[in-house]
Amino acid sequence: MFVDVIPVSAVLYMINSANCYQNGPQKARKEAKLSEEEGENQQSVQQISSSEIKEILKKWTELQIFVEKTHPDREKANHCIHLLNDNVMSCYRTVLKKKQKQTTLDQF
Repeated sequence: MFVDVIPVSAVLYMINSANCYQNGPQKARKEAKLSEEEGENQQSVQQISSSEIKEILKKWTELQIFVEKTHPDREKANHCIHLLNDNVMSCYRTVLKKKQKQTTLDQF
């Protein structure tokens, strides 16, 4: 089970301690750097097999269920789950959909 590999508290701590609010030129530089890295990272994500992505998404679902059932602060846990879901896991879902669509197109 995924929960055995990464402690839930560690995941939640990392999400909660992330500084999401930056201002001024520092923010602009960071966004430019992130957009450059995003292109490189997108290519590395494309290299992951569909079966690996499906496995990761399944483990993510298991972790979500576990956290929702057991975390003492459910509101904070749900907020963190949604943040990670929207900002991180959506990338893998998109890549998987593109791969599945490409596979369908290749059949014709």
